[in-house]
Amino acid sequence: MRRGFVLAAAILTLAVLFTACSEDKGGGPTPDTTAPAAVTNLAAVNPTFNSIQLTWTAPGDNGSSGTASEYDVRYSTALVTAANWETCTQCDGEPAPQLAGSAETFTVMGLLENTTYHFALKTGDEVPNWSGLSNEVGNVTSVVTAYVFVRLWGTWGSGDGQMDYVVGVALDGSGNVYVADHENQRVQKFTSDGVFITKWGSQGSGDGQFSYMEGIAADASGNVYVSDAEQFSIQKFTSDGTFVTKWGGQGSGDGQFEWYPQGMAPDATGNVYVSDSGNRIHKFTSEGTFVTKWGSEGTGDGQFRHPYGIAVDASGNVYVTDWLNGRVQKFTSDGTFVMTWGSEGTEDGQFIRPTGIAVDQAGNVFVTDHENDRIQKFTSDGTFITKWGTPGDGDGEFRGPKGVDFDASGNVYIADSNNDRIQKFAPSE
Repeated sequence: MRRGFVLAAAILTLAVLFTACSEDKGGGPTPDTTAPAAVTNLAAVNPTFNSIQLTWTAPGDNGSSGTASEYDVRYSTALVTAANWETCTQCDGEPAPQLAGSAETFTVMGLLENTTYHFALKTGDEVPNWSGLSNEVGNVTSVVTAYVFVRLWGTWGSGDGQMDYVVGVALDGSGNVYVADHENQRVQKFTSDGVFITKWGSQGSGDGQFSYMEGIAADASGNVYVSDAEQFSIQKFTSDGTFVTKWGGQGSGDGQFEWYPQGMAPDATGNVYVSDSGNRIHKFTSEGTFVTKWGSEGTGDGQFRHPYGIAVDASGNVYVTDWLNGRVQKFTSDGTFVMTWGSEGTEDGQFIRPTGIAVDQAGNVFVTDHENDRIQKFTSDGTFITKWGTPGDGDGEFRGPKGVDFDASGNVYIADSNNDRIQKFAPSE
C-alpha cells in the first residue's frame, strides 16, 4: 500500500512539472497584439483666432470594441502623414478615451491667427499597441480684428516702475518686458503683468550709460540692445543688465551712423538691423560686425526720409517705418525692395509719423501711428486689418505712442510715450 502511495505521488509530481514546463513554453495567457482601430471620421471645426476643435468617434481597445487607453493628437502647418508624424507638434491634455462608439471632442489651443493647421491622431491601448494614423484634416484660424485693454503700468517719475517719456518696449522669449526710459536714461525690466524686476543705466558716455536713448530690442536669447543717439552707438546687454559690447560711431562709413541710430530688430539667425536716421538701414551680426547697408534720402522705392522703427518677420523680411514719408517699406534681408504701403493722413492705412513697428508670429504688422494716437494692424503685404486707440490718458487711449511689441500669446504692448506708461492689450474675437 505504501508502495502504491509513493507511485501515485510520483505521478502527480510529474504531472505538475509537465504543466509548468508547458506554461514556460508558451502555454500562459495569450499576449494582446490587437491594436485599436484607426479613427476614420476626425473633423476640425469651430476655429477661433487661437484654437480649433477636433471631433471623432472613439474606436475602442481591441479593434472597434472596448475602451482604449490614450490618444496621441498632433498637428502641423503642413499635411500630417506617417512620414512626418514624429516631427509634428504633439498636443497636451488629450481626453481619456471613452467606450467604443462614443463621441470625442478636443480643442487644440495656442494656435496662431489666420494660419492653416493640419491634424491627425493615433489611439493606444494599455500595452500599448498603437492604431494606424487617422484620416488627416485641416482648418484655418480666424483673423484677430479686435484688441481689448488688459492693464497698464507706469506713472511719471524716477522711482522703480515710474517713467519719464518712455520711447520703446521690447519682450524676450520668456515674456519679460524691457522699457527704454528716455529722460531717466535707463532700462527697466518688468514681468508681463508690469511687476518691476530690475533696472540699469545712468546718464553718461561710459559702458552701460546713456546720453540720449532712442530704441530698445531683445532677441530670443534674452540679449537686450539699446540705441543711443548722442553716442551714435548700439549697446548690448544680458537680460539682467550686464554690459556685453557696443558698436557704432558717427560718420558715413560702413557700420557708422550718419545721423543717429534709432530702431533695432534682431532676426532669428542672430543678425541685428538698425535704422539710421541718416536715411539708411544697417545690418550687423549680434556682436556688431558690419554686414551690409542700404537706403538713401528721397521718396522713391527704397529711399527714406527719417527711417524710424524696424522689424523682421520669420522669413527674414525687413519692415521699416519711413517717418516723414508717412509709409511702411518692406525689404528682403539683403535690402532688396519688396513693396510699400501708406501715405500721410488719418484714414485707415494712412499715418502721421509712423514710429514703432513689430511683426508677430503669424506675420501681422503692427504700427504705432504716433500723431494719430492709434495702433494699426496690417497683413504682411500691407492690407489693413484693424486699428484701436484715441487721444487721451484713459485706458486704451494714447498720447504719442512710440514702441510696440508682442508676446507668445499675441498680447500687444505699447510704449505710451507722453503718458509715461506701458499699456497691454489682448486679442479678442
